[in-house]
Amino acid sequence: MAGFSAYEWRPIDTTPLAELTAGLAAFRAMGGTSIALDISAVVPLTDVKDPTARSTRRIAFDTKVSRYLAAARAAGLSVEALAGDPAWINPSRRTVTQAIISYAAQFNARTAGPGFTGVQFDLEPWATKAWATEATTLTTQWLATVASIASHQTNFPAAMRLPITVVVPFWLDGQASPTSLRFAGVTSSPVGHIVRLLDNRSGRLNAISVMAYRDRVAGPNGSRALSATEVALTDSTGGRVRTIIAQEVGDVDPAGITFWQEGRVAMLAALRDLRAGYAARPSFGGFAVNDLRSLLLLS
Repeated sequence: MAGFSAYEWRPIDTTPLAELTAGLAAFRAMGGTSIALDISAVVPLTDVKDPTARSTRRIAFDTKVSRYLAAARAAGLSVEALAGDPAWINPSRRTVTQAIISYAAQFNARTAGPGFTGVQFDLEPWATKAWATEATTLTTQWLATVASIASHQTNFPAAMRLPITVVVPFWLDGQASPTSLRFAGVTSSPVGHIVRLLDNRSGRLNAISVMAYRDRVAGPNGSRALSATEVALTDSTGGRVRTIIAQEVGDVDPAGITFWQEGRVAMLAALRDLRAGYAARPSFGGFAVNDLRSLLLLS
């Protein structure tokens, strides 16, 4: 199934390589094409003051990343760098997201083996306690962070620039507060702003990954309806920004947002149904599932 990615949230610095790579071939056999690998553990390395210690720790981290990427390539999968923390939208921490982009780009430049094919950010300020009273402020900070990400992407030579993907919830497309706000002189829904910021014509196809988490495709509350606005927004860019439709497969509540109970066959059938409806759309970028470990446990 073209454009089928899975999130790998198990930390690469502490999880044994054999555990991380055990299911890669099985995912490829399901039609998987790529893995989004959490590299958030690289962030503390940037805070190490001693340059020798920082270099030693970075080399050790690079080695673990290289081995994972080689295993993924052997299984027929590409790998994106994945990272995220709501705290990173704070203006004082915004440089962290830039450091993630820099690490991925520089890793590719210094390695002779497989490199990252993109960088994905899952920042989720809506998951914090402060969201209940400060949603507009946090949304503005989130947008400013994405603006800095898109700008930093263009600081690299064209050959080093990696596509950027930003995870968004379907309901910030105007369905829930804040339904719209003014940012950088433009009034739009938060997701509308994200699409505009990613449409920076950098020579790379950026994307949003919309969390249209439902265990059904059809109907007003199905994943097709929940992702329709996002696909329309990215279609308006002429396909320069893509929409990836994310689905949940973990053992989470409520049951209606995950395929955990329905199982793998039902989940794959739903993805085929969604693909049939969106295949002709210029910005449709495939699917992502959260997460690989849960997917492999599905009956």
